Amino acid sequence: MQKNGTEIAKEIGISRQAISQIITKSLKKVYIETRKLDKNKSPFDVVLNMMQILNVEDSDLHNFIQLLPDTLLRSIQTDAIKKYPCLIK
Repeated sequence: MQKNGTEIAKEIGISRQAISQIITKSLKKVYIETRKLDKNKSPFDVVLNMMQILNVEDSDLHNFIQLLPDTLLRSIQTDAIKKYPCLIK
Protein backbone atom coordinates (compact mmCIF):
# COMPACT_ATOMS: atom_id res chain seq x y z
CA MET A 1 0.00 0.00 0.00
CA GLN A 2 1.34 3.39 -1.00
CA LYS A 3 1.23 6.23 1.48
CA ASN A 4 0.56 9.82 0.56
CA GLY A 5 2.73 12.77 1.63
CA THR A 6 0.54 13.61 4.62
CA GLU A 7 0.74 10.06 5.99
CA ILE A 8 4.51 9.92 5.53
CA ALA A 9 4.97 13.33 7.14
CA LYS A 10 2.88 12.34 10.16
CA GLU A 11 4.76 9.06 10.51
CA ILE A 12 8.20 10.70 10.60
CA GLY A 13 7.11 13.87 12.41
CA ILE A 14 7.62 16.56 9.78
CA SER A 15 5.25 18.66 7.69
CA ARG A 16 3.77 17.61 4.35
CA GLN A 17 5.44 20.68 2.87
CA ALA A 18 8.82 19.43 4.08
CA ILE A 19 8.14 16.08 2.37
CA SER A 20 7.29 17.94 -0.85
CA GLN A 21 10.49 19.98 -0.65
CA ILE A 22 12.58 16.86 -0.08
CA ILE A 23 11.00 15.16 -3.11
CA THR A 24 11.56 18.24 -5.28
CA LYS A 25 15.22 18.59 -4.26
CA SER A 26 15.83 14.87 -4.75
CA LEU A 27 14.23 14.84 -8.19
CA LYS A 28 16.37 17.81 -9.21
CA LYS A 29 19.48 15.82 -8.26
CA VAL A 30 18.20 12.78 -10.17
CA TYR A 31 17.48 15.02 -13.19
CA ILE A 32 21.00 16.49 -13.13
CA GLU A 33 22.64 13.08 -12.83
CA THR A 34 20.40 11.56 -15.52
CA ARG A 35 21.24 14.47 -17.82
CA LYS A 36 24.95 13.72 -17.34
CA LEU A 37 24.43 10.19 -18.68
CA ASP A 38 23.59 11.55 -22.12
CA LYS A 39 24.19 15.26 -22.61
CA ASN A 40 22.56 15.10 -26.05
CA LYS A 41 19.13 14.29 -24.59
CA SER A 42 16.62 17.09 -24.47
CA PRO A 43 15.08 18.15 -21.13
CA PHE A 44 11.84 16.27 -21.77
CA ASP A 45 13.69 13.14 -22.88
CA VAL A 46 15.64 13.26 -19.61
CA VAL A 47 12.32 13.28 -17.75
CA LEU A 48 11.14 10.28 -19.77
CA ASN A 49 14.39 8.51 -18.84
CA MET A 50 13.83 9.35 -15.18
CA MET A 51 10.32 7.96 -15.32
CA GLN A 52 11.67 4.71 -16.73
CA ILE A 53 14.42 4.50 -14.09
CA LEU A 54 11.97 5.25 -11.27
CA ASN A 55 9.26 2.98 -12.71
CA VAL A 56 6.72 5.81 -13.02
CA GLU A 57 3.65 4.95 -15.08
CA ASP A 58 3.14 6.89 -18.33
CA SER A 59 -0.29 7.94 -17.06
CA ASP A 60 1.47 9.81 -14.22
CA LEU A 61 3.55 11.97 -16.58
CA HIS A 62 1.80 15.24 -15.72
CA ASN A 63 1.93 14.63 -11.96
CA PHE A 64 5.57 13.57 -12.15
CA ILE A 65 6.61 16.69 -14.05
CA GLN A 66 4.80 18.85 -11.50
CA LEU A 67 7.08 17.43 -8.78
CA LEU A 68 10.14 18.91 -10.47
CA PRO A 69 11.44 22.31 -9.34
CA ASP A 70 10.25 25.44 -11.14
CA THR A 71 13.83 26.10 -12.26
CA LEU A 72 13.60 23.02 -14.52
CA LEU A 73 9.90 23.01 -15.28
CA ARG A 74 9.81 25.70 -17.97
CA SER A 75 12.56 24.17 -20.13
CA ILE A 76 11.00 20.70 -19.80
CA GLN A 77 7.53 21.94 -20.73
CA THR A 78 8.83 24.02 -23.65
CA ASP A 79 10.78 21.05 -24.97
CA ALA A 80 7.79 18.73 -24.58
CA ILE A 81 5.53 21.10 -26.49
CA LYS A 82 8.10 21.49 -29.26
CA LYS A 83 8.83 17.78 -29.65
CA TYR A 84 5.40 16.34 -28.85
CA PRO A 85 2.66 18.85 -29.71
CA CYS A 86 0.08 16.06 -29.38
CA LEU A 87 0.56 16.28 -25.58
CA ILE A 88 -1.19 19.66 -25.52
CA LYS A 89 -4.79 19.40 -24.43
